Amino acid sequence: MEFKFKTVTKGILKQSAFKILTNPFRIKRRIEKIKEKKLLIILNLHRVAKDDGSSYRPLDPKIFNKLILYLKEHFVFTSFSEIKNERKNIDLLTEKAKVILSFDDGYKDFIEIAHPILLHHGIKANHNIIPNCVNQQRPPINVILQDYIGKISKEELRKFKIPNYSWDEKLTKYQEGLKLSRHIKNNPYRVQLEIEKYCFDQVGDRL
Repeated sequence: MEFKFKTVTKGILKQSAFKILTNPFRIKRRIEKIKEKKLLIILNLHRVAKDDGSSYRPLDPKIFNKLILYLKEHFVFTSFSEIKNERKNIDLLTEKAKVILSFDDGYKDFIEIAHPILLHHGIKANHNIIPNCVNQQRPPINVILQDYIGKISKEELRKFKIPNYSWDEKLTKYQEGLKLSRHIKNNPYRVQLEIEKYCFDQVGDRL
């Protein structure tokens, strides 16, 4: 009962916060202040794709396209290289505030889905890859586990063991995936490698 009450209260608070923060007048004033202070906005994104069952939910392509249209109306798209060149030659002032789109972790769906949308709109973006993942030909262990636990049953999940980690029955698989990812990233790299070996030894190529 207490958990249900907390969940409902949290949901109401979140809805109220979204209503306040997405007020058109408030957003307009914030954009004006961004321009006045000559701030460069960098939007950090990860995945743009249809839901594929991973516990790490991607941004839906339709929403991403709407985001692009909104940004085109209120901002000027730029890149890190353009900013570097402009600092040598001209002032950063433009009619609109400037924004850079930056994608982290080198997900494959960037090439398959996000990149064609960016090309359609004529927009450059920053794309950060993880060289070690390129060399090993597999994602970081936290990403692998988020995909894995999103696609197995709750019964299989309870049998799956992670060192120094316990599953929470009250959480959805989406919430559990975020919690597990934080747990892994908060450990030293040496420990992350130990967790990775433990998981692969346990279920092998199913990961």
